[in-house]
Amino acid sequence: MSTDLEHARIDFAERLRQAVGLRSAALVRAFGMVPREHFVGPGPWKVLVPPDLLTYRDPPDGNPRHLYDNVLVALDAPRRLNNGEPAALARWLDTLDLAPGERLLHVGCGVGYYTAIGAEAVSRDGSVLGVEIDPELAERARRNLAPYANPPGPLGRADGELGHAERCNPWRGRAPSSDFIAGELASSLHSDRHGVHVRGAPVARRPRASGRLLHGF
Repeated sequence: MSTDLEHARIDFAERLRQAVGLRSAALVRAFGMVPREHFVGPGPWKVLVPPDLLTYRDPPDGNPRHLYDNVLVALDAPRRLNNGEPAALARWLDTLDLAPGERLLHVGCGVGYYTAIGAEAVSRDGSVLGVEIDPELAERARRNLAPYANPPGPLGRADGELGHAERCNPWRGRAPSSDFIAGELASSLHSDRHGVHVRGAPVARRPRASGRLLHGF
């Protein structure tokens, strides 16, 4: 099964590359390596198949291969919280031109799947930190990202420890600097000359002049 899943991931990444026109080889490699089933949990799942983003569908069984398609996976169906569409997230992440050794702050990291994708892209020499505003998802992200936390492992430094942004400022008044900031909390994310905030809580200083802020995806 593991070998079959490894092949499924690699094929999935290649299909994403072709469908989206991904330029980043590191990003393609990341999608081919990170196990989505580790983040969304065991099946059976409920999925949304674009362009229909209203009606959940039930895959035929609990085989993780069904996760390696351009589908959104329900994390909490009653609240319509999903692990996002791979093609859309891949397209947006590709615009950041992530490279080994860089730092990425992922605001709205959900259960951490795309945080781990970013960590793979920046390699063990870089760092990725995740912030999630929903306490239940933040706790899941902590557990999911534990294998990738400090010290750096094969996926760089991905860390769900930042957790629930409303609860506290996890940097004790000194928000970190990042090369890139990717924000998925469009209605809650605010940026100004001082930095980036989620519902008033500081989560990062502004990226350096050569950095990028990807806001509201």
